[in-house]
Amino acid sequence: MSVAAKAPKAAKGFWLWVEPRPDTDVTDEVRFARAFEDYVGGQGLCLSGGPLLSQITGQTRSLSLQDQVNLIDWMLLQPQVRAVSVTPLAAELEPTLNSDVGLLRVPALDLGVIAVCLLYRMGRLKPEQYIEILGGYVRRVH
Repeated sequence: MSVAAKAPKAAKGFWLWVEPRPDTDVTDEVRFARAFEDYVGGQGLCLSGGPLLSQITGQTRSLSLQDQVNLIDWMLLQPQVRAVSVTPLAAELEPTLNSDVGLLRVPALDLGVIAVCLLYRMGRLKPEQYIEILGGYVRRVH
């Protein structure tokens, strides 16, 4: 996937990790990758990496929590996605995703997640509440 433009310096972005469903075949993978590219481009986002592990930044702006939640929500509507994990928004992203970074893991078929997504889509939850209800960003304990 190509990056359309460089993100502004010190702009906030995040890492995105997608876990595909085990029954996803090559055709579904290609369909997902194309839809992801279209979504990212349409939202003014930059994608660095591939469809399963990516750095997400803004083309001309710093990203907000709403941008992040909207992307999570879009991902959960894709039939190929089993779960999505994201890091907190940060001005400086690590060059690689490491275990010291906090992650919010969102399983697509969890009934609680489905309820939160529906409330968000109806405008009943703010992005901050969405993240908080789903448990926030958690770091692994060594």
